[in-house]
Amino acid sequence: MRQVVLIVMLYISSVGLSQKPDRFIYNSQQYSGKLTTINQPWPVVCGASFPGGENAFANYFKENVVYPDELMEYGVSGKIIIQFSIEPDGSISNVFVRRGMSGCPECDKEAVRLLENMPKWTPAVTIKNQTVKTTYQIPVFFRNH
Repeated sequence: MRQVVLIVMLYISSVGLSQKPDRFIYNSQQYSGKLTTINQPWPVVCGASFPGGENAFANYFKENVVYPDELMEYGVSGKIIIQFSIEPDGSISNVFVRRGMSGCPECDKEAVRLLENMPKWTPAVTIKNQTVKTTYQIPVFFRNH
């Protein structure tokens, strides 16, 4: 019986540890490419999307980031989790840091600035063809190479 329990526990732990990491991370960039939907109460046929798709979203970060002095001066690097909403008109709202980067509050501010200044998105659409508010969170990486 102990062996069966041990085998089951090993199987459960191996399944839990075998999750895939973020899809892509640019070496010197900060967008990880993983967009997570949060609290979506409506059945959505088509989720909100950045104009031009994922590559354009990643390029927006690459082209618009202003690296904070702390990052360059002290060699700080890390991940920030940002949450934001896409309104039914495609505008961005409710941008805030869910988990900041220790040692670099300016990095947190820069990540928020990037999201607040994004162009309008194509909003999410329900099965009844209504545009709805959608909330997302993304990891933003800052690295000093």
